[in-house]
Formats: sequence, structure tokens, C-alpha cells
Amino acid sequence: MSFNGGFFRSRNFRPVSRFGEAPEFFCMSTDAKKYARIGVVGILFRGDRALVIQRSEAVVAPLKWCFPGGGIEPGETERQALVREFQEELGLEISPVEKLCESVTPWNVLLSWWRVEAHDEALGRLCPNREVRQVAWMTLLELRNHPDTLISNVPILDLLLRESGK
Repeated sequence: MSFNGGFFRSRNFRPVSRFGEAPEFFCMSTDAKKYARIGVVGILFRGDRALVIQRSEAVVAPLKWCFPGGGIEPGETERQALVREFQEELGLEISPVEKLCESVTPWNVLLSWWRVEAHDEALGRLCPNREVRQVAWMTLLELRNHPDTLISNVPILDLLLRESGK
């Protein structure tokens, strides 16, 4: 199965999940000042598999598996942050395609989840940096069931799996 958008029917509101709670909905113009940090996460599909990283020992949540992403720097847009994070973490040039949803982590970090694309030839030249221990292609179910999946990825995984009928 390939995920090429169409996850959500509403364009004005996005599901937001808090750890241990059912998804909530809020307008995308949420006041960012009430969050500890704001970040972006990119989901890059190749067929039914998504690009995932194992975080290195040198970062927060060491050795956890997750989708690539990171914090938004002052003055950056979400799209710019995604492009920068993929370049820094993986040496990969991507194009943000569609904002899928927003979620709030157990650490009060607001994350914007995006579907991204990359040129096929670039995928053979992934160059993880010191923040990334290893890179893999996993199905959503494989990542969801992995014992070392970063907990903040679980709500979006559950949502995507529900949408796909898995």
C-alpha cells in the first residue's frame, strides 16, 4: 500500500493527540507560546515503507526509532525546518508536500507532521550525521510494534494505520 496523501477530510482542523488520550481537534492557528518547543516531522514513503531513523546516543531519547524531524529555528517556516532537518540529519534533499496533522508530545512539544518527497536517486545516498545511529525503511505497523519506537510517534502511527484500514 502506498500513502500519497488524502489522510484527512478536514482542511481547517487537524487531529491532535496527547499521550494516553484520544485525538483532539484544534485550529491550525494555535497559539505556539503555550508549548515548550515547536517542531516538524517528515514522513517519506517508498511504496508501503517509510523512512525512519534510530536516534544516536548523543541526543534526547537515545536509540529510539522515529520519523526524521526536529525543532523549528527562529524565523523558519515549517517547510524550511523540514528541508533543513532532513539535510542535516540525513544529507537528503526533500520537498514538503502536505501537512498531515499536529500533535502535542508528553513533553509539551507541538509537532507538525508532514508528508515529504525525495528524488529516488537521492535515497541511495543517505548520509546520517552524529544525531542518527542508523536508517531503515519500515512499514507503519513495523514501526508501531517496534519496542524502541519513540512514544511521540505512536499517536500518528495509530492514526495513519486507522486511516489505512490496518
